[in-house]
Amino acid sequence: MYKCNKCGREFKKTSAYINHSDKCKLSKKAITYIVYDYVNNFMTVREIRDKYKISLTLCDFVLKDYYRDKNTAKKLTTMKEKKNGIKRSHSEETKLKISLEMKKYHKDNTPKSVKRVAIENNQKEKELYGGTVAVIESSIKRRKVERPSYSELMGNREKHSLKSVGELYGVSGVTVYNWIKWYEKHDSYKDDNKDDNKDS
Repeated sequence: MYKCNKCGREFKKTSAYINHSDKCKLSKKAITYIVYDYVNNFMTVREIRDKYKISLTLCDFVLKDYYRDKNTAKKLTTMKEKKNGIKRSHSEETKLKISLEMKKYHKDNTPKSVKRVAIENNQKEKELYGGTVAVIESSIKRRKVERPSYSELMGNREKHSLKSVGELYGVSGVTVYNWIKWYEKHDSYKDDNKDDNKDS
């Protein structure tokens, strides 16, 4: 190990030690001043680098045992800005970038499981009933004419024409035809006699 006589920094390789010793401008007295400015005068690393003209690596070496945590550093920065009357503000370009990033974040991090479950449920309902349950129930509630069960409808259809069946229920033959098609599409409702179903 090679140790710099000026700043006390240690090196494993000879080349690194020689390169450093030629450029090192720090003395033990300067190190004391740097630590004092950082700890007692609350100077930032950037301010110390600018004042003493040292690299970030050297600054890290000198202050490695004195670094503040992020919360303390943030509080000190805020206090300095308030004291100096500095107000941070983003440029329009930065605001736009932040806005786009936030939109992307919310889009990617919305509970996908909830979305997927809803989509899967809708697909299952469409496969089983020919449409989502909510849509089917809504259409049933809007019915204006009492609709017979599928078995009753087909029993009358075997004996009479569409027009004659329609006259029994006070509707046209086309409506009877549509009823039959609707029942064929929604198999689970073929023998549903829960409510008085009405159709427009």
